Amino acid sequence: MLAVGDLGSILGLALPAMANPTLPAAVTVTMLLPNPKKLMLGYLLAPT
Repeated sequence: MLAVGDLGSILGLALPAMANPTLPAAVTVTMLLPNPKKLMLGYLLAPT
C-alpha cells in the first residue's frame, strides 16, 4: 500500500483544486507516484 502523506499535505493539495476542475485529477494521479512534489509543483506553476 502506498503512503499518501499527512493530512496537511493532502489539504494543501486539495484547496487549490477548488479553483481548477482539472486539478483533482492531477492530484489523484500524482499522489500515486513515489515523489509527487516535483510534478505537482510544475503543474501548479504552469500557465492555465
